[in-house]
Amino acid sequence: MRLFFHSILSGKEIPLRLIASLPWYDLPPARAGLDAFWCALRYELEQVCALPLPRTLERSLPLIDQWSHSGLLLSQCCGPDLFTPAARHLVPVARPVFADLDCAPGHYYSHIVTACRTLPARPRLVVNSPSSRSGCAALYEWLRHHYIEPGPLSTSGAHA
Repeated sequence: MRLFFHSILSGKEIPLRLIASLPWYDLPPARAGLDAFWCALRYELEQVCALPLPRTLERSLPLIDQWSHSGLLLSQCCGPDLFTPAARHLVPVARPVFADLDCAPGHYYSHIVTACRTLPARPRLVVNSPSSRSGCAALYEWLRHHYIEPGPLSTSGAHA
């Protein structure tokens, strides 16, 4: 089965390529596990639908291009990302439950790390994304709780 969409500009049928991505924490050490998860999920989806599902996860497109791709089947984002312009067409369908974390189902945690034994008065911060709950907002909450004034901010763009 091939999917097409009708181009209003040209009046032609254009092939549609479906993509799937699991971009959060998609670092080299985790890729085999994410690929195995996608293979298992793809197998389950093939049992209930006849769509031409992607064989592999999309890793070549920038995240914003993945989320706006006309053939996006599945991806990941933080909850606050759903309220950004880049995610205006995304529809939440599930929330992960990490069975190997020592916390309640449906919850997770992040680590705040530093190379210093003591923090400077206004520590320099590196966050993965300003819209990330665990990668930004939780850090600012922690700083407020400890009466620490944040210093200069950099964005890494990585969920790692």
